[in-house]
Amino acid sequence: MSGWPVVLSDASSSCDLEQHLRDGSLRGFVWFGQGSGWEQRASTSVMPSLQRIADIVASPDLPRVPTIAVICMQYGAKVAAEALQEKGIQQVMWLEAETFDEKTLCQMVWQIANALRALNAAGATAIDDISKLLQGSG
Repeated sequence: MSGWPVVLSDASSSCDLEQHLRDGSLRGFVWFGQGSGWEQRASTSVMPSLQRIADIVASPDLPRVPTIAVICMQYGAKVAAEALQEKGIQQVMWLEAETFDEKTLCQMVWQIANALRALNAAGATAIDDISKLLQGSG
């Protein structure tokens, strides 16, 4: 089975996530950040925030709502994931870590990649299977 596009945003630099959402060209996205509202910004930069992403997802004019989002944050990942799910994203996975050091990030990326592969594979769509992969036990 072929893969599908996923946008990776670290919430600290400008990206095309908002435009991809408005275009309906995403099936999913992965968000890394310190916490909702903690996004780093220069005074002249307009960068994506989870609140803006949620507002776009809730828009009645959106051609297609992403089917999956993965939220990886130091603070408030579960609350952010619940907010996105309330706006219409069917499956929202969340990971929270006390620190975002290199080792932790590598582990998270590995777990996310495995979970997305499983989700994309035929017959591996049960959320329990995906949760096991995210927890590193799959």
